[in-house]
Amino acid sequence: MIALFFIFQSVADVDTSYLTWPKTEIPMRPSFWQTQYDGHGQVVFKNNVLTFAPRPLIANETTAALLLSTLEIPAESFYLKIFYEVTEQYRPVPNSWETLWIFWAYQKNGPHKDTAYLIAKKSGYEVGHAFSETGQNFIFTSNFAAAPEPKYLTKTIEILKHNGLSFRNHTGSWNHVPDEKLKLIPSRKAPIGLYSEDAKIKVFAVEVRMPPDLK
Repeated sequence: MIALFFIFQSVADVDTSYLTWPKTEIPMRPSFWQTQYDGHGQVVFKNNVLTFAPRPLIANETTAALLLSTLEIPAESFYLKIFYEVTEQYRPVPNSWETLWIFWAYQKNGPHKDTAYLIAKKSGYEVGHAFSETGQNFIFTSNFAAAPEPKYLTKTIEILKHNGLSFRNHTGSWNHVPDEKLKLIPSRKAPIGLYSEDAKIKVFAVEVRMPPDLK
């Protein structure tokens, strides 16, 4: 594991030209999402809501689930907004990463993966590059409360890849990582990934915007 930590830059606003890009809302239905693995748990689509949960812990063993969108997005320029809820965390004292992870630039390499990711943990944001079975390069981390209480609350995460990487949740201002810090992230058109480790997640909506010349 290689750890590369960079201090984030808070910004009051971002270039809002992304709002002119065509918008697509990915339905929460099985024809739009492919289950890569369910962690011996459940993946349920009902009333346009996705609920996915790996099997609860047995003997403290970690379980995970991953779904990929059938829609692919260009890693060099996109906007995502995801509405979700963490409805259960299996450990009495959950680890900070046991929540929703968002993948992009995802590629399967045999039994392993190669992907960019973002997590909004209670302890702060984390952006990185995940590879092989457990390898990670940490590109960005912060130490402030990114996920507010109460615990069971519909939350949003926005990710904008356009002149760097910007992101925020429904309570915070935009944070920014410049392009020169993102060289580890592959540049390719690939699915969006929704990943959970030792937690039950509901996803209510996924909104996507892409520049017309890159769709």
